[in-house]
Amino acid sequence: MKSHGMNAATPKKHEMNPKTKSIFRGLIIIVAWFGLLLQLYLTLTTNSGKSVFEKLLNYFSYFTILTNTLVAIGTTMSLLLPRSEIGKFFAQSHTESALTVYIVTVAMIHLLFLREVVEFQGWNVFSDFVLHKVVPALYLVYWIFFVPKGELRWQDALQWLVYPFVYFVYVLIRGFIDNFYPYPFANVDQLGYGRALTNGAWIILSFFVLGLILVFVDRFMHKEKVSN
Repeated sequence: MKSHGMNAATPKKHEMNPKTKSIFRGLIIIVAWFGLLLQLYLTLTTNSGKSVFEKLLNYFSYFTILTNTLVAIGTTMSLLLPRSEIGKFFAQSHTESALTVYIVTVAMIHLLFLREVVEFQGWNVFSDFVLHKVVPALYLVYWIFFVPKGELRWQDALQWLVYPFVYFVYVLIRGFIDNFYPYPFANVDQLGYGRALTNGAWIILSFFVLGLILVFVDRFMHKEKVSN
């Protein structure tokens, strides 16, 4: 005889309502796409003497833009196309945790190293606020409350370094070709390769440390949930 106290259709203790999760995903989608499109508009309408292609290339050369785009695409696919292969991929806790590491690092590096370097004006102030603060904060809250815990491994923190490492290599190659460096800490023309590579190593190390912290928190929250 089956017990009527708990069945497969009954939400587990501490499990968030799926509707609440969907609403929160929708909020991230709206905010992230708004910030990205606003910044794209500002980039394209800036009278800098560059072609549209050059402006687009520069726009997508920023780690902030690439990472916010990944968050926007991933959240959109997991919400609107949950049964598709790409939707399932972005809905995995491993993928969402990786995105959390990336977008939180975006906020941290901006706060610690870039806030005083670049001064924005007009609508750029607002787009900067959305992409560097609001989206990272929303996605971190999403990870804490809605991403399943207990599925991460310590080696995941190492695997998550592929994306920032490839990006840094791209920055060096792009800078070598046309002297464009999106971030001052990677500017070889001003710092030299030794200093730029050292800065890159420290930044990649910060990704690794944050990844380890995320895995630790994941395991701790899972243990707490099981014990309760």
